[in-house]
Amino acid sequence: MTPIRFANTQADLNECGVYVHRLPYVEATILELLRYKTVGPLAIAHCTLKDTEVGGYFIPKGTSVC
Repeated sequence: MTPIRFANTQADLNECGVYVHRLPYVEATILELLRYKTVGPLAIAHCTLKDTEVGGYFIPKGTSVC
């Protein structure tokens, strides 16, 4: 479920007078889905500034690393 879709669903529930905290199984399902598959990446990619070697592997300048 995308964040926009979730926000729309949350707004619809609030308009009807139904709140997620009153629906523990729905809340638990949503939290479990967010735990299982995050919405976005948790790390930002970085680039190497110079040729380097890590653990015996050569990494050239400009390589994207996470």
